[in-house]
Amino acid sequence: MAGIAASASDHERTIRELRADSNAGFDSHDAERIASHWLPDMVVTQATLGEHTVGAATNRAMLQDMFEERPDVVYTRTPTEVVVSPEVGFASEEGRWLGRWSGTAERGETAGAPMRRGGVYFAQ
Repeated sequence: MAGIAASASDHERTIRELRADSNAGFDSHDAERIASHWLPDMVVTQATLGEHTVGAATNRAMLQDMFEERPDVVYTRTPTEVVVSPEVGFASEEGRWLGRWSGTAERGETAGAPMRRGGVYFAQ
């Protein structure tokens, strides 16, 4: 059992490191860096809108559009729990996310106003 626990711990450390690298990609608006951690057939569900964005290419394009529309946007995801099951090749991650940017009138926000949104996220 110790081998499985150590392996799960190694996988958890790797997942947390990849999340930190993804956050760095958001800081630098590097959609390619963020997308480098995704599977080609990934699905993103936006709970507040009930929308699903399917596929790495579509999600990468969505990020690039967001970075152009909101030049100062930053999203940070902080894992609070990572559960790894190496024997079945599965991991799940739960955490908190926070987005910050300056508002724009085009999006119905007060131009220049500091905007913040956040909540819980889940990833597999």
